[in-house]
Amino acid sequence: MADVKLDRTALQRLNQSLLEAAKMDTDKAAIVAELLVQTDEIGVWTHGTAMVPNYVAELEAGTMATTGGYEVLKDTGPAMVWDGQYQHGLWLIPEAIKIGTARARKYGISTIAVKQSHHIGCLAVLMRLVTDAGLVCIITTSDPGGAWVAPFGGLDPVFTPNPIGVGYPAAGAPVLIDTCASITTVSKLRDYADSGRKFDANWLQDGHGQPSNDPAVVNQTPKGTLLPTGGQDHGHKGYAADDMDASAVFGAIFQYP
Repeated sequence: MADVKLDRTALQRLNQSLLEAAKMDTDKAAIVAELLVQTDEIGVWTHGTAMVPNYVAELEAGTMATTGGYEVLKDTGPAMVWDGQYQHGLWLIPEAIKIGTARARKYGISTIAVKQSHHIGCLAVLMRLVTDAGLVCIITTSDPGGAWVAPFGGLDPVFTPNPIGVGYPAAGAPVLIDTCASITTVSKLRDYADSGRKFDANWLQDGHGQPSNDPAVVNQTPKGTLLPTGGQDHGHKGYAADDMDASAVFGAIFQYP
């Protein structure tokens, strides 16, 4: 894939046209399409243009909003709570970042919690919007409805990978840390499963608790799972569960000292 050369403008237009064909608002489709191309450009292929078929399916099924906006549920100045109303996360979170950066400059810190956001894509691309403004950010996201990870020592998939990102400006280029609480991502798992590839190490376990490098175990009965960071060989320090019924995003933006 690294040897393939594509015109970024043509790719952005293709992404946008497909999203628009699925009835997404033009302004939203343009932003989402651009951020997907930026994701491809940093080499995170699983979260870039490859996601468009999934997004089109969600739009057509009505599980992702095609139009509309978000609702502000609470606003204290430096802290806000939003209902994202299942807007695409690559439109919704940049909207939150615009407001969050302005609030951080005013108050020193800004935090925005968003419930019912759809997929927010690659955290590194979103964090770059903050670091380019000279600010520091933390983004965390959880989707309790997507059970892919078993607790350490358990068999049943009950957790989302719970991605977390931290970004801050630095000389030359920002520092962007984009990781999650499972050994790999769901998108990478799907990519390997679709192509018939196996991981280089035992990043999964089958439904009987045996370590595996084969992503096919998640489609077997009993169902296999992704392993938490540390795997079965190093273990996992701990975990906590929540009872939210929809995707949630928490972001904090700080003034840079």
